[in-house]
Amino acid sequence: MPLFQPPLPKPEAVLEEYFHQLGYPKIEEVPSQIKAIAVPTLEKVINLAQPLAMYEVTEIQEVGEAAITCKGMEISSRLWAELIGKTPEPRKIAVFAVTLGKKLEEESARLQEKAMAMGFFMHAAGAVVAEKAVDAVQYVIGRDSAFEGLVMSRRFSPGYCDWPTEGQKDLFAFLKPEKIGITASEGWAMTPSKSVTGAIAFAPELPSLSPCRSCPSKDCDHRRK
Repeated sequence: MPLFQPPLPKPEAVLEEYFHQLGYPKIEEVPSQIKAIAVPTLEKVINLAQPLAMYEVTEIQEVGEAAITCKGMEISSRLWAELIGKTPEPRKIAVFAVTLGKKLEEESARLQEKAMAMGFFMHAAGAVVAEKAVDAVQYVIGRDSAFEGLVMSRRFSPGYCDWPTEGQKDLFAFLKPEKIGITASEGWAMTPSKSVTGAIAFAPELPSLSPCRSCPSKDCDHRRK
């Protein structure tokens, strides 16, 4: 799959989520002095971002008790293996990576040195914008002809659900996100920090779009209803 630039949201489209990240459940609860700093920061993040994305499609070869073996990589997750194991063939996986780029990373680091509060605003804005970039990538993947007639699951990433962070090793070896400027430390922290990798499963039928119903972690922040 060639590299592509996912579209970014307009600032007004993500204000509610942004302020929620900052600790304000409702926009009307945000003090005017906070808005005066936060809104321009969000606009700056969107202007500085240089989004790049990529994905590759692979077939699921085997579903075991605690892992999904694909052509080229393995996903070690008991919960996802249990879910995918209940689906008919053909079954496929889209493995993706998206980043907001180095320019935003460098500016965030510069501001963090000068004012920690400003760094906090930029971090929150970057997190929201990155999530929307991943939404855009998932939209593109869902319309790939390789998945015609198949149902798309929720996306999932190493470090979430029960897929260990070490799963990045297989993902990086298969996808090679270095092509879009993403690197990882020994502990699999990614640079630029506003980068996301993950996978999406496809099958003719899915009993659920995610394994949250069977997950014992009832208080998980990422739990899907």
